[in-house]
Amino acid sequence: MRLELLAAAAVSLTASSAWAVDLGLDAKCNGNGFNRGSVSWNGDSYRRCDLPANIKVAGTVTLPATVSGTKILWALPSLVTVGDGHKAGKTPATAVPTVLEILAGAQVAGAPQSALVITRGAQLRASGTDVEPVVFSSLDSNLTGTGEWGGVILSSWDGSNACNSSVGAECVMPDVRKHLYGQSEAAVAGGGYQQPYYYGGYVDEVSTGSWDNLSSGSLEYVVIAEAGAKQSYQGDPLSGLALYGVSRETYIADVQVHKSKGDALRLQGGDVNVERVWLTCAGDDSVDWDQGFRGDLSFVYALQKDGSSNAFELSNNPSNYAATPVSNGSVFGVTVAYADTTPSVGVPLRLMEGTDATFTDVVIGSEYTGVCFGNPAYPSNQSAVTPSDFNSVQYACTDNAGLLPASSFAFGFSEPTFWAGYSGTCN
Repeated sequence: MRLELLAAAAVSLTASSAWAVDLGLDAKCNGNGFNRGSVSWNGDSYRRCDLPANIKVAGTVTLPATVSGTKILWALPSLVTVGDGHKAGKTPATAVPTVLEILAGAQVAGAPQSALVITRGAQLRASGTDVEPVVFSSLDSNLTGTGEWGGVILSSWDGSNACNSSVGAECVMPDVRKHLYGQSEAAVAGGGYQQPYYYGGYVDEVSTGSWDNLSSGSLEYVVIAEAGAKQSYQGDPLSGLALYGVSRETYIADVQVHKSKGDALRLQGGDVNVERVWLTCAGDDSVDWDQGFRGDLSFVYALQKDGSSNAFELSNNPSNYAATPVSNGSVFGVTVAYADTTPSVGVPLRLMEGTDATFTDVVIGSEYTGVCFGNPAYPSNQSAVTPSDFNSVQYACTDNAGLLPASSFAFGFSEPTFWAGYSGTCN
């Protein structure tokens, strides 16, 4: 059943000047969830509160760690959509400005094929601390799985070279659909079994004003574990954390993405900055950017498990290598580590399809002695990156693209994670 909730009244004003509301649901769930009773989960007792499939309110909906002294397990029983900016034609003036606030210590658990989608104009404010992070995981009673739920998605209007050609042009989020499971998925966009989710739409400051500098909220001291399930039978695994057209007004720092079946961190378009991230044991790439990403990644620890793809797979646009804006992210303070002493993994750096980039202070673990780059002879592995884009790189791999300076000492990023639940391995 498709449930869409509209809150009627604001009850207080937060420091950010967004009205605090509740959804009129069970008071034992802070008014914002369906009470499913007491459950035992990960060795503790919780009240399970299921979030509705659609949260569309002009205000702030708050998910605390406890309600009246009882621990809450906030459940995603399906794809949970925050706001309505995923719909075609939405603008900053017409999208509902919903804020989902998740407080320190809160646990959010997803069912298979669930995901949390923050749409254009909405915000996620996940405000953990180093000792009480916000933790997203699956509903089963451990943190050892992979691909057991979808992941966290933020989206906005910032520029993407896949859909910035004219006013009204929008991008479709890959592999995210509202659909009826078990039914044919060959329906037309916007109807039948598929309902595409849109992002992007910024063209320029004349045509679309300040659409490129709206905040999608903040993530601070957040864990995303066991993600990467598919949202459709024909799709690819979702990423642990996916940022589509997200601007640098969004604050993302101190985040760990663990054991995602798909990419750990995916960046499509936008210019968001991400700092202090631990990307551990992804099944696909640790970092994947494309479609004109122009932000900064600072202090990144990527632990590659055997069988994973590339540490960094960076693209501009697979359909048009010269599409503008050209992907040109900045990467600073990186350690690529390996879970095995003789790793069987993809390359540390696959630079593809016209991307540009700069790399400073990068350590590639000495366990890896294969080639540093994807095969430069393949047409898709052509980029705008030059030797001057690398500064201070420590490596034992073979520079098969002729881009790296001589290996020299680099600091990288080896600071221990804040997440006490991390074992330090991919087991």
